[in-house]
Amino acid sequence: MLESLSVKNVALIESIEIEFGSSLNVLTGETGAGKSILLDSIGLLLGDRIDKNLLRSGADDCKVSGKFSLDNQFCKSFFMAFCEKYDLEYDDEIIVSRIYTKDGKSSIKINGQVATLSMLRELSSALVNSYGQNENQTIFDVNSHLQILDNFSNISNFADFAEYCKQFANLKEIEKKLNEFGGSNEERLMEIDILQYQIDEIENFNPSVEDFAELENKRQILLNIGKIVSNTSIAQNLFESDVLPNLYKINTSLLQASNYDNKIADLQSRVQSTRFEIEDIAETLKEYNGNYDFSEKEQDEIENRFSKYQSLFRKFGGNIESLLAEFIELKNKLYELKNADEKIEKLNNEKIIVLKELSILSKSISDYRKINAEKLGALIENNLKNLNMKNAKLYFNFEKTDKYLSNGQDVVEILFSSNLGEIVKPLNKIASGGEISRFMLALKSVIAKTDNMPTMIFDEIDTGISGATSEAVAKQMAIISKNHQVICVTHSQQIASMADTNFLIEKFEQNDRTITNVKRLNYEEKVKEVARFMSGEHTNEISLQNARQLIAEQEDYKKSIENIDN
Repeated sequence: MLESLSVKNVALIESIEIEFGSSLNVLTGETGAGKSILLDSIGLLLGDRIDKNLLRSGADDCKVSGKFSLDNQFCKSFFMAFCEKYDLEYDDEIIVSRIYTKDGKSSIKINGQVATLSMLRELSSALVNSYGQNENQTIFDVNSHLQILDNFSNISNFADFAEYCKQFANLKEIEKKLNEFGGSNEERLMEIDILQYQIDEIENFNPSVEDFAELENKRQILLNIGKIVSNTSIAQNLFESDVLPNLYKINTSLLQASNYDNKIADLQSRVQSTRFEIEDIAETLKEYNGNYDFSEKEQDEIENRFSKYQSLFRKFGGNIESLLAEFIELKNKLYELKNADEKIEKLNNEKIIVLKELSILSKSISDYRKINAEKLGALIENNLKNLNMKNAKLYFNFEKTDKYLSNGQDVVEILFSSNLGEIVKPLNKIASGGEISRFMLALKSVIAKTDNMPTMIFDEIDTGISGATSEAVAKQMAIISKNHQVICVTHSQQIASMADTNFLIEKFEQNDRTITNVKRLNYEEKVKEVARFMSGEHTNEISLQNARQLIAEQEDYKKSIENIDN
């Protein structure tokens, strides 16, 4: 159960500490005092997403922490498995904390160790069952009705259901293998045509590691040679058109000048040597350029084949190795499909056997569910009678699907009638909020008898009801709280007076700020709060006496049910 709660800087709450009782805890207070904020804080411990608006104005961060005790063997076993699964240290109590900062950072810890939101939700699912007004919408979802019934009937421990799940998995595996063989005969023939086309495309191209490597090398050479020859041709032309003719003229002029001055002879000799060297370079370039046989056709062929390789890579793998591996895989698959008749026949025979098994098991599951549906319906109707809905009728309507689902073939919907003479109809046709609230309480009461959930939270379960009905709801709460911790927000004097532990949520102003506070009430304070429900803010001795009398009557009722099984 939730032993204690600490809340700091959440909306109007600056700092509060609450220690809850083990039975019926009731929270009361004026509208807007902060009751919903307190439940939102508990919701954060259960894995609700953080709304940034919950951060108190001016605060750097907000923090919510709670201590849970492990009250039964189910919870202890669950937490042991949870700790083993996530490599956490086991303890006899659970402390959960969540922090949210103004810059949007958040953290979760379970017994001081960092945890994720999904881990927190998984853990809280075994600790607390929370019912709020928004859950009315959940019960309107027909898909939830079968889950409610299966939870009540503990169907996971029903042998035929376990066998059905096994056979259903077999069916899916057989269908998967059949699909690998192309599905139906027509689909298989189509798949064969597609495979043959893909294989022919690769085979006609005839790719290989060696071919692709040689192609890449040739392509690289062609790309580089084009650039080299372009520049060597320019150099050759410059030598032939400008450099060599001018050197010849320079050499002739210096030769003539040397006849008159011996000093020029040395320069002329150096120029002539340079001319011979450059003539050799020019001749070599001419030979190099002349030997290069540039073929645009060859380059186009190389580029086209290279592009085809790239296209095949995109279809069958990112490189030559993947392409060749996929080619082998395609040929193997084609071979299997062309020679699959025997295997397909065997799989189809297995499928027939599994379908027969599923048909038998599905009927057994449906029969099991119908028996439990009658039990659950009767228990809910009995609870509704205790909630002043004496003529309420409830019926689980069963429809059968044409196909096998993971949990059978049943589609279940709860049909309900609250008044004598009215036919049962879908829950979403119920107009009264009070009726659906009582229906949910009756349902939760039954669930409380069959599950191991230590804590149940009710947010304004008394919506739309008053008087004798509120008294009936209070009594039902008392029954549930015999074996479960109950935390309830209410506006009902009957429920407030039935509480084992009362908390008053108050709002006041301090230092130009609005602050919400929670106070645990003693007996006299409880009397005053119940009297406030009866007569408003202006209580008097008569309303106080009436409150004492009502509280005494509720205490007598709780004593009267001490020996009654929940």
